[in-house]
Amino acid sequence: MRAILSLFFSVLIMQSFATTIKVCSSCKTQTIKEGVAQAVNGDTVLVEYGIYTEFGILINKEITVLGVDMPILDGKNTKESIFVVHANNVTIGGFHIKNIGMSYTKEYAAIFVSKSKYFTFKDNVLEDVFYGFIVQKSKYGVIQNNIITGNAVDETSSGNGIHLWHCQHMRIEQNSIIGLRDGIYFEFVDKSSISHNTSKKNIRY
Repeated sequence: MRAILSLFFSVLIMQSFATTIKVCSSCKTQTIKEGVAQAVNGDTVLVEYGIYTEFGILINKEITVLGVDMPILDGKNTKESIFVVHANNVTIGGFHIKNIGMSYTKEYAAIFVSKSKYFTFKDNVLEDVFYGFIVQKSKYGVIQNNIITGNAVDETSSGNGIHLWHCQHMRIEQNSIIGLRDGIYFEFVDKSSISHNTSKKNIRY
């Protein structure tokens, strides 16, 4: 009981000090990387509509990153993932992410996740991606209501829409995946729920 009460009050304290960091072209904070760097556990980074040429955005703290009116993150086909998540309790939603670079030796994604728990990625549009989502060695994640499209021509030069490796307790729901190598690909994934997804016009699966 004491442990539960201690956790409860810790969450309340964290929430009471949480702030919202606004990102826009006329804001004090003008890039998403800056917003994420300024944030601390429990904060929200709120990104106003605009075009942001950013990639390699490292999230290593428990934060929420939300787009307003679908801001565009253009990777310009740079060989790097756009968001790289190495933290628990992360939410990313409301973004239009496009132009993820292709590689024959590395896996680049709109959102790359490793060793994370309790995350949510929803309501994003991922366009012209190499991989949409790569999630590895993670648990208790939700990937919901995302639109993922690619321009796959052959298996060797294309990636997957949602790629999970060594994951448990995942919910993959209401996503649309078109034009990738594999729409949804699982390897060593169990205790998970997959429902109401649409996967079509992919090369392999």
